Amino acid sequence: MEYADSPNSIKILRYGKDGENYKNDLFVADANTGSIYHFDFNEKRSGLQLRGPLKDKIIDDFSELNNTLFAKGFGRITDMDIGPDGYFYVVSSEDPGTVVYKIVSNEK
Repeated sequence: MEYADSPNSIKILRYGKDGENYKNDLFVADANTGSIYHFDFNEKRSGLQLRGPLKDKIIDDFSELNNTLFAKGFGRITDMDIGPDGYFYVVSSEDPGTVVYKIVSNEK
């Protein structure tokens, strides 16, 4: 079974091309699965607003993360950031080298 046990980059999106949709939300990259997970903070911003099976704050099965999945298929994620153009970028270490992905919203 594959587990999301290697979070290696955490970002709070403060601005960006999709800034209003995700402003001040938390994004966590997992190096093992090549996935990025999206979390909302609670109203007081003192913790995460977890719903469904994650409400107990325990991942019993990898499928419990499905509702938080933002994007996947990036190989071994090593970093993520907002570029000067306002887009979200993901850096991935893949065979034979490093790849930089630009995330563009498909919403119109």
